[in-house]
Amino acid sequence: DGGGDGGGDGDGDGGGGGDGDAPLETEEEIVHARAVLRKSLRHLNTEANRNARVKEQLGQHGLFAVLIDVLNHVREGDLHIFYAALKLLSSAVFRCDENRDHARAAGVCVCLPAVIRRQIAFMAADPHPDVLVASCTCVTNLAHNAEANRLEMCKSGVIDAVLDTMECAPVQKDLQRSACWALLTLAASDSVAREIAAAGGIGAVLAAFLNNRDDADVAHFGCWALVNVLVGDANEDVVDFARREGVADAVRLLTERFPAHEGIGDKADMLLDLLAEDSAAAPSGNAAAAASPRRRRKKATRNRRR
Repeated sequence: DGGGDGGGDGDGDGGGGGDGDAPLETEEEIVHARAVLRKSLRHLNTEANRNARVKEQLGQHGLFAVLIDVLNHVREGDLHIFYAALKLLSSAVFRCDENRDHARAAGVCVCLPAVIRRQIAFMAADPHPDVLVASCTCVTNLAHNAEANRLEMCKSGVIDAVLDTMECAPVQKDLQRSACWALLTLAASDSVAREIAAAGGIGAVLAAFLNNRDDADVAHFGCWALVNVLVGDANEDVVDFARREGVADAVRLLTERFPAHEGIGDKADMLLDLLAEDSAAAPSGNAAAAASPRRRRKKATRNRRR
């Protein structure tokens, strides 16, 4: 019932009344329609978080097609609608494999990278990093436990989109953490992990460490992302690139900075083990990740909130 009422209100008022094709003409009507849409999205998000059955019903009855339409048509000044739609998308697929499948079938995995790029463009006029944080969380929740989603998002450019968000707000801790979380979850697929390394993901994580040096969450999820990128059966080329980029030194600094953090310690130990063999590699440098050999990895641990 919660999903039905929320969707009904959004469709009715947001469409400009019951006159079918009648457009919204006055500024007052437009403002009212935006407010109703935002309220409806928030209401559905509340219901999806509160009731697993409602969440499943939303996925079964076309929620993701509606969200794609909203996200593709939000205007530059409507970042609050953007945010509400992304929060609902994230909640709808969280811990729900069936809805992850529904989302992919509706085309969410294909359109999400383009949506993120639009948000980055909007940021120049109206900085709103929370919207990009919500986008990265959507990537994480869609990718978790869903190989097909990871591959489809990768094919549609999600890696470059996530890396662009990291570059867009380098000292925004929540964004850097969420982006690292998205990368570690995407890297649960070997082929996607290789694409992350080739696109510059290793350097992006190192930059996150440097720009957010006092944030334990960035350190934790960044180390986790690097583990997932480096682990793999045929990965020595990428591991060698990570050695030359100075990953081991960066990780040791993190363990010194956060000596009591078990998550950082655990992931740092994994990284140092991966990097230890043949450690007498070429000196650190700024070689472009795109020029590095592509590589693979295996998912080290499932992404969990800690």
